[in-house]
Amino acid sequence: DATNGTSFYVRTASGPIIEHSSDVRFAPYAFGYPGIDEAMEKAGFGGADSGTWREVEDFGWIKQVASPNWRILAESERVPPPKPPSMDAT
Repeated sequence: DATNGTSFYVRTASGPIIEHSSDVRFAPYAFGYPGIDEAMEKAGFGGADSGTWREVEDFGWIKQVASPNWRILAESERVPPPKPPSMDAT
């Protein structure tokens, strides 16, 4: 199935891959909570964002010029991350 007109906020160990897609946008995973760096490290993503979210490969566009099917989502277009639930025991 194709993906069209979708924004992805991702943190990946390798670049995302798209195919049969158009107007897809990528931004870094932005949700945070106390202990996220340790959780990401444990999951194999390292403590800091490596930036691989922007290394998108379009299997439907095997050419030397950039794919017209995806772009980096401008900071002004990004949705702010939700606030994490309270960790207080109330």
